[in-house]
Amino acid sequence: MVNFFHPWFKRLPELFDREKKIMESLGFQLDADSLINDKIVRFIGRSRVRQEYPLIFSYPNGYPSFPPIVISKVSPDLILNRHHAPDTGVLCCFGFSNERWKAYFTAFEVYLEAEQLIVDYPPNGNPPVHDIVPEPRISHFDYEDGNTFLIPPPFGDMKIEELEGFFKAKLKIVRNKFGTRGILSSIENRELVHNAVPTYDEWFSKATVINAAIRIVKEPPPLEQEQLQSWLNSIGIKPNKSNESWTFIVFPDEWGIRGRYRATWILLKTIRGINKWIRCYAVNSDDREVRTPHGGELNNKNVLLVGAGSLGSMVALNLAQEGIGNITLIDSDRYEPANSIRHPVGQTWFGIPKVVAVEDRIKQVSPLTNVDSKAIYIGEDKGRDTYEEFIKALIHADVIVDTTGHHSVSHYINSICTNLEKKLVVGSVTNGGWSTEVVRYRPGKSGCWVCWNISYGQTAPPGAPESTMQFAPGCNQPTFVGAVSDINIAAALTCQMVVNTLLDDTPKYQETGGDYLVWSSRDQLGNWDYAVKVLSNDKNPSCLLCNADD
Repeated sequence: MVNFFHPWFKRLPELFDREKKIMESLGFQLDADSLINDKIVRFIGRSRVRQEYPLIFSYPNGYPSFPPIVISKVSPDLILNRHHAPDTGVLCCFGFSNERWKAYFTAFEVYLEAEQLIVDYPPNGNPPVHDIVPEPRISHFDYEDGNTFLIPPPFGDMKIEELEGFFKAKLKIVRNKFGTRGILSSIENRELVHNAVPTYDEWFSKATVINAAIRIVKEPPPLEQEQLQSWLNSIGIKPNKSNESWTFIVFPDEWGIRGRYRATWILLKTIRGINKWIRCYAVNSDDREVRTPHGGELNNKNVLLVGAGSLGSMVALNLAQEGIGNITLIDSDRYEPANSIRHPVGQTWFGIPKVVAVEDRIKQVSPLTNVDSKAIYIGEDKGRDTYEEFIKALIHADVIVDTTGHHSVSHYINSICTNLEKKLVVGSVTNGGWSTEVVRYRPGKSGCWVCWNISYGQTAPPGAPESTMQFAPGCNQPTFVGAVSDINIAAALTCQMVVNTLLDDTPKYQETGGDYLVWSSRDQLGNWDYAVKVLSNDKNPSCLLCNADD
């Protein structure tokens, strides 16, 4: 049996011998001290195409699953114009996340990759035309470990030209065992003060407030510490001998594709004349939309979601992360500790309306989403005010989503939606979480929820067999049985149906059918039987709601 506590070169001696022979044939020598003292395989040599580039091949313990790291420590004027980390000297071989590396490659392929980078990216040359990947300067600074700052909206989306003239900022700082974390709270010029979006600013309500300067520059600061002070002098920042000072440097940096630039923030902390860089993370629409390809189309959409239980809460959270700009949550129920088994909010919310807890959770992951939580009843005699509040929210919504799993509620909402010609999506889970059904009504394009019941009501998907142990005693059974993994799938499918419905009026996303989605994880006997079907939900002649005006 292989002893996995041994380093790779002892576990795989034949592989080590192969690598050693290849590297020695290329003029590299094994670093014996590193092997004996650190148990790390390193080969030291030089580039053959440009002798001024020393090369170190350092093998990780995960080799051959992971490629050797290639390091070339050179003077600043020899740093390659791309794919060469100025601080560590690491060459970025084999693409993003080592996508081109294969476990059957040898040292020779690694050597060829490193030499190709040296040929293609000389310090003063232009990158090859095919290389459209940006090389952001911001990732290469020598940052103070553990300290970070947030650049919240609207600052993260502001262009260099918009920031011209702003010279002063207020920071909020919290220091703890993890380091210093802070947020840019406001910026100002001689006439205006711009404040951070309140949702973000409230995260640091108990923080220390300090002043900082802002410098807008056309070129990024130098990466080398010995050149920094002379560069600071050139932009009017003199050596500071005081206890502590803070300065934001804002410069254009590449992002997205080569040649595209956006304003990038970095924070300089100076203590008794010693300068330290602190990493800043900007919250901006670029990063959001590159991860949610429909974000631009969804930002102004309004969704009304009824039901904030295990399924509804996850649907709401998913919709917010997809980029939905406005979500109204309706549920009269209060949170119980046991809900946390399948619910995305924690047990600390016990006794509080579920919609309030879900709203808070959404604000944590998507602070720019507008959430209106209403702890009200639907369709029951609880007062005229709640009825009018629900109707107003429904009229304002682009899509109504029902995740209550309550047939009376679904019938009630469906009757209103068909009357007002409002799009409706109904998501439900069978007992045991064995299957999910998502049905939608698109006025003029599909049948309604009653049509679906008439067409498919006799062919229910499989659910867990009835058992006396499934529910708590009593007539009002509090929940259904089903694991959180099944609810995650159900929520994702419901969310996708909602997004597709919202995009249905957009020409490039317009759909022609598929208004009933059913997913099953098991068959009637409980055997694994994964299947997803997308079926039609045609207008049924027997439906009185859909045919009322025919």
